Amino acid sequence: MRSDTDLFKYQRVGVDFLISRLEGGLLSYDTGLGKTVTMLTALKKLIADGKCKKALILGTPRIAESVWAEEPYEWEHLKDISVIPINGNPQRRRELLASDPKIISMSYDLVGWLVQELKDQGIAWSYDTLILDESSMVKNHSSKRFKTLKGIRNKVDRVFCLSATPAANTLASLWTQFRLIDGGTRLHKSFTTFQNEFFYPTDYNKWNWELRHGAGNDIMERIKDITLRMSKEDYLSLPPLIHNTINVTLPEKAYTTYKQLERDFIVEIANNPIAAVNSAVLSGKLRQACNGFLYTEVKEIVQIHVEKLKALSELVESSVTPILLFYEFKADWSAIKTRFPFATHIKTPNSVRDFNDGKLRLLCGHFQSMGHGLNLQHGGNQMVFYCLPWSNEHYLQAVGRLHRQGQTETTVINYIVAKNTIDERVVESLKAKESVQQSLLVGLAKEVERLKLMEEV
Repeated sequence: MRSDTDLFKYQRVGVDFLISRLEGGLLSYDTGLGKTVTMLTALKKLIADGKCKKALILGTPRIAESVWAEEPYEWEHLKDISVIPINGNPQRRRELLASDPKIISMSYDLVGWLVQELKDQGIAWSYDTLILDESSMVKNHSSKRFKTLKGIRNKVDRVFCLSATPAANTLASLWTQFRLIDGGTRLHKSFTTFQNEFFYPTDYNKWNWELRHGAGNDIMERIKDITLRMSKEDYLSLPPLIHNTINVTLPEKAYTTYKQLERDFIVEIANNPIAAVNSAVLSGKLRQACNGFLYTEVKEIVQIHVEKLKALSELVESSVTPILLFYEFKADWSAIKTRFPFATHIKTPNSVRDFNDGKLRLLCGHFQSMGHGLNLQHGGNQMVFYCLPWSNEHYLQAVGRLHRQGQTETTVINYIVAKNTIDERVVESLKAKESVQQSLLVGLAKEVERLKLMEEV
């Protein structure tokens, strides 16, 4: 069992940062840098100092149910910290709350239930510290999730946001997180005011907005005092990361189908008309075609080629280590499972343990199923994107499943890309979003602390 003396220097800096920001702050650690133990260590100090009496931790269902509850058992100095997951049916949740635990964790989707449950029972809100793990999950300012959290902001003393990707796709997603941290002091109370100051519309209907010249630096300047950024490139000696693009060419018939669908928004296959009612639907249909199939109007699967399966077969046959694969559509998983009966889904019990023990050849899952909190770096160093996600956040989180602290081998990321298709546009889109994310992260780096830490690493 590790002790607090085993904390890395950057983790101790993180602890000091958290306990010194009484209203809260953003801790932006790359995946694998240990934000959970950093937050729990800070939380223990806040409790010991009488600054925190009860804490509520929100995250994805899997993270809320297991990661936070299990982390204290790995550290000697956290052995007296107990995180109680609130899950199950309503009756079970009530029973868990009845014991009045100091620290609870639950999924974001249950926070509305908690607010209503306490109100119905006439119980006063008693959580003074709110921790939002993977806080980019509340990036949508119009969502019910954000509105619920905004409604309880004045009931808590401090809000800590934890995220490796606080602005993975656009700097606009920062507003919700900092609105919850400081109540709107730094980036305005209203999203409209924030948007009008730092962005400008690029179309008449104001659907699309671009960052104003110099606005990125202005945003960073306003939030830097309550933000701490740590990059794994600076603080971890990780093995190299290799990107390997595997181009596949669609057969002539399949490519003709693809181009007709792209041009006309409709195509007929085996007497099945397949139509896209708008550009968003068309995007999904084209990605399906790249992967080798199309869904009919009644959700039946029509296969049009197997080129990506062939490319995957070559990878599987040549790899001597387990492979981690990300897919997008249920039909992808169905085709992969049929082609490779030994393939295992991430939702299979003990799949994470078996992968890390080297017992699985091919572990598969959707981007969102494997995007947060999974430590798979001990099982292999080969990753495959059967297709790439539009979301830069999903992409970065996926890469972090293998390329993180504890990885000892060069990590190889294989991208299976259909040539001259929307696949290539997704790649370009991700590159653009990565530049947005990187500009934020570089701008938020605390140079004095960073240089001091690098001398000691």
